[in-house]
Amino acid sequence: MNKLSALFLSLALLLFTACNRHEVTSLVLSNDALVMRVGESRQLEAIILPLSSSIYNIVYWKSSDYSVASVDYRGNVTAVYSGSCTITATCGDLRATCVVSVGALDYEVDFSHAIAYYYGNYYGENTENTILRLLDDGLTVGVDGVMQGAGLFLNLDINTPQNGAQLTGGKYVKATGRDKSFSFAAGNFIEENNALYVVGSFLGSYQPNGLGVVLVEDSTFSIEQAGADWRISGVLIGNRAERIAFSYLGSVAFQDMTTPPPDTLKLRFNTQTITSLGDVYGSGHAVYRVVLESGTYRLQLECYAIQSTSELPQGVYALGSEPSLFTLRPSDTVLLTGTLLFDNAVPVALHHGSAQITKHSGIWTVNCSFVDVTGRIVTGQ
Repeated sequence: MNKLSALFLSLALLLFTACNRHEVTSLVLSNDALVMRVGESRQLEAIILPLSSSIYNIVYWKSSDYSVASVDYRGNVTAVYSGSCTITATCGDLRATCVVSVGALDYEVDFSHAIAYYYGNYYGENTENTILRLLDDGLTVGVDGVMQGAGLFLNLDINTPQNGAQLTGGKYVKATGRDKSFSFAAGNFIEENNALYVVGSFLGSYQPNGLGVVLVEDSTFSIEQAGADWRISGVLIGNRAERIAFSYLGSVAFQDMTTPPPDTLKLRFNTQTITSLGDVYGSGHAVYRVVLESGTYRLQLECYAIQSTSELPQGVYALGSEPSLFTLRPSDTVLLTGTLLFDNAVPVALHHGSAQITKHSGIWTVNCSFVDVTGRIVTGQ
């Protein structure tokens, strides 16, 4: 037996002996049930007869599920996440319990941009499979699918009748039985090569230090085409009774995953210039033009920033259809404005992507990833 195990055994024997030495006849808790909200703390008191301060301080506390609620050595209970668990106080052979119920979280999210990954008849069930991903303002997605920034995103794994369309309007329900038309796959965790992955439909909270997920268990949502835009909304139920109300109205960028990806154009920039154009487009935003050279290629970025800034703000700039802070102006191959790639002076429009612009010790660094109109991936540093 190692020293740590021996210490725990000694403490347990001390607790049992001390409680029984004083012939404790009764142990009850101040509450036999608590209803709490995530993040809330409540104090449980152990009521012992006969009362003894020496006994009171060695009552042993534990939670049946620390992912729902934790408890410290003084009986202070903290709600961690939705669900139910039991807090137990022990003194010798006496036990007292309190059932803790933590209410489900309620999310209401208006997403700002969307991307769809089309896999065709991926499951071999004569359906079209698409991973539809909605993101809030804090997140961008590179062409390799890697996210940058911090914020919420919704991953919807949907199936439609096999009609060759990458996205089809309709009302979607949880997939059951053999008919997978207009359905979504519920969220789940799978383990492969000693690593845990989340698949199906889920709400994700992406942060630089990790990813948190709420698995989507049930409910219904709708997808409608509104002119050139898509309207996507619904109320989803998580696997721990979370309520997720969401909406999106805007364009959807599509990536066809049924064909091998095109070659990647990798640029290594050797010169750069940054020019302030002011509010050149009358949008109420300052515009900075960043020009990067790499052999016969020239990448032009036009970045929207606040008008009061004296230099280009550092951050991640994503291609967007509307002028807003930390977005890139779309390509205009006629006027040669916006965000463009020049190949031997021939302008090539960029479809979607982003650029991370930073400055260290007076030196600017640009890391970018785009998809051009031919589907080619363009990266640069």
